Amino acid sequence: MILFAAFLLLKSRISFLPRDPAVGDARKRIRAAKKRARKAAGDRDARVKALLDAAQIAREDLGRPRLAASYALRASRANPNHAGAITLMAETFREAKRYRAAEKFLWRRLDGPTGAGYDAAFEQLLALYDGPMHRRERAQALRTMRNRQTNPPPA
Repeated sequence: MILFAAFLLLKSRISFLPRDPAVGDARKRIRAAKKRARKAAGDRDARVKALLDAAQIAREDLGRPRLAASYALRASRANPNHAGAITLMAETFREAKRYRAAEKFLWRRLDGPTGAGYDAAFEQLLALYDGPMHRRERAQALRTMRNRQTNPPPA
C-alpha cells in the first residue's frame, strides 16, 4: 500500500519534489525556439535555424533524442535540402536507436535533388551502414555507386 502511494506521488509530480533548474531552463529555451519558428513562417532559413536550435537543446541539454529527432524532422521538412537538418536528423535517430527509421529517411533524401542535402544524406547513410546497422556490403555498394556518379566510365 505504501509503495502504491509513493508511486502515485511520483506520477502526480507533487510540487514539493525537487526539480532540476537546468531542465526548466532548457524547456524555456525550447519554447522560445519554437516561438521563433512560428514567427518565421515566411522565412524558411530562420524557421529551419529555430527548429534546429530546439533539436540541439532537446538532444544536448535534456538528453531526449526522440524529441530532438522530431524537431529535426520539422526542420528537414521546412527545407528538405538543408544539410544540417539532415545530419542532425540522422544522428538523433541513431542515438534513439531508430536505425530503420533513419535509413528510410535518408533514402528518401537521396531520392531528391543533388546538393548539400544529398551529400549529407549519403554520408549519414554510409555512417549508418558502417556503424550500428553493420551492413558493410550495402556501404560498399553505396561507395561504388558514388564513385560511378563522380567518375563515369569512359564510353
